[in-house]
Amino acid sequence: MNRFAILLGLILAVTLPQDAIAGSIGDFVFEDVNGNGTQDAGEPGIENVTVNLLDGSGVSTGMTTTTDVDGLYAFSGLASGNYIVEFMAPAGMAFTIPDHGNDDSDDSDADESTGRTGTITLASGEDNATVDAGLFIPVTLGDLVFEDVDGDGIQDGEDLALDGVTVNLLNGSGVSTGMTTTTDADGLYAFSGLAPGNYIVEFEVPAGLVVTLQNEGGDDATDSDADPTTGRTDVIALSSGIDDDTVDAGMLQLGVLGGRKFRDLNLNNTEDAGEPPLSSVVIELVLDGGDGMMDGNDDTVVDTQVTDVNGQYQFIDVAPGSYFVREIVPADFMQTAPLSDFYTVAVESGTNQSSLNFGNISF
Repeated sequence: MNRFAILLGLILAVTLPQDAIAGSIGDFVFEDVNGNGTQDAGEPGIENVTVNLLDGSGVSTGMTTTTDVDGLYAFSGLASGNYIVEFMAPAGMAFTIPDHGNDDSDDSDADESTGRTGTITLASGEDNATVDAGLFIPVTLGDLVFEDVDGDGIQDGEDLALDGVTVNLLNGSGVSTGMTTTTDADGLYAFSGLAPGNYIVEFEVPAGLVVTLQNEGGDDATDSDADPTTGRTDVIALSSGIDDDTVDAGMLQLGVLGGRKFRDLNLNNTEDAGEPPLSSVVIELVLDGGDGMMDGNDDTVVDTQVTDVNGQYQFIDVAPGSYFVREIVPADFMQTAPLSDFYTVAVESGTNQSSLNFGNISF
């Protein structure tokens, strides 16, 4: 090469524009407490998360750092070009949903599966401080499905576990998440490994059962959370790392009460063979007002039946509680069985009494 060419090369090297201004990539690794994929006020940074810088092809550049006490990290002195940032999830944590919302400065850019961002094109001298990653601690939701024997909506010592009940997990809008389980022999169920967020639990009610009272008492750990009409809970908000093992459902079998109205011909207060039925007699189901006395104080007639041609009557779908079964004694008849004109009955889940018989004799 002659001296002219060498001189020309030196001149060009000095005068041509140089792409030598360094840039940087970095920002924040945070705990996405509510699982919405966005950095919300109060959500903390995560310290000591390993962050690797890859080239645009996914090959390591050899540059690695860790987040500081505030969850911040940065790669500086970078030439222009294409890069990928790889975040290493700490043990027990998972990545939140990426690219949520319209503000790249407060979303999470890491893929849920790989922890890697998409390709980042860095211009000469550019500082990109929007490359974030949100992480959360997976949570568990569940508890117990029980037979509410006394129908008070609260788990008592006499209540029984219900196994084989189907339980579905819905999102906060009531759409299925595709997760379904059944209660075990102890009535327990659980959905684990969940992202924080809003959920609804749906209990499928087995045939012959109904859901008990909702949110009774003052202890969420021992009440029933399912709506009696839908079998669904209210919306449950789960936060990162906080399990909810208080989501219960109480169910019960409605009771049946009945008997026969008869002419007590021999006045022995008992129905004997051959004693004829009395039809068209009114029988009332009265809910006890709470004092255990059939005195009309807050007592409420909840159903009325009329004896048929065989003297039979029946009340079905009776909720647990304290009741009086009372007959309206026909004119010109005298009560013989029972000695009063009513029975006192405590109905529990599955109660079936069909021998509440009434005897009368005509004057």
